[in-house]
Amino acid sequence: MRRVPLAPEIFDDLNDAARRERFALPEAAAHYVRTVLRLLPGAHIELFDGSGRLARATLIACAPDEVIAEVESPRVSERGESSVQWVLFQAIPKGDRWEWLLEKATELGVDAIVPLTTRRGVVQLSEDRFEKKRARWEKIIAGAARQCRRAKIPALHAPLTPARALSDHPCDTHLVAHLGEGMMAVHRALDQQASEGDAIARAGLWVGPEGGFEEAEVDAILNAGGRPITLGPRVLRAETAGLTLLTLAQNALGEL
Repeated sequence: MRRVPLAPEIFDDLNDAARRERFALPEAAAHYVRTVLRLLPGAHIELFDGSGRLARATLIACAPDEVIAEVESPRVSERGESSVQWVLFQAIPKGDRWEWLLEKATELGVDAIVPLTTRRGVVQLSEDRFEKKRARWEKIIAGAARQCRRAKIPALHAPLTPARALSDHPCDTHLVAHLGEGMMAVHRALDQQASEGDAIARAGLWVGPEGGFEEAEVDAILNAGGRPITLGPRVLRAETAGLTLLTLAQNALGEL
């Protein structure tokens, strides 16, 4: 069954009763159904708003100027979502590796992505430049969520320094990838958190630039309750490190 994104306000307008109702898809969704998917009347689709609401629908008419669907009552779903909200605080890698990271992190279950402006970072993304790129990046994230059948679309936030990110996006725990001696494995860090009786509903995953975080940046994260962790004996690219940390953290909690 093909998936079609709809804006949340469209879902607000759908009848919440058990009966089925017909309605005309908005222009963007109609174009996607008619031109991109090339679906015909009788095809079944799943509408989703990116916040967990889904609705099955059957196409009734696919005219050049209008696409009509018969829609079932919306329902709330956590399909494809983890019990823990994962927030990836990630220094931006160069070139198209950032867009690749956005796509793959979405597939792996990230809930929010916060680009970091770090002292050693090569890519320093201003607010203006971020806003110019935002629509494209959010489209990549939404497309990945649609393809991997997630109920929710991860949030992409504006770039921040580590100190500001800690303030604006609080989490129950923070795991920071750090090169150094005596770092814990991801599963041990999460086990330690659990043994201390601290529940984890929202976890921050921190990855610096290719040269790593500066010590002052690491100290700020640790002072906020963060735990330094290792990703193994090999030095990873920034985008590889982010995906590895996300995967190991989810696996440690049985979320994969």
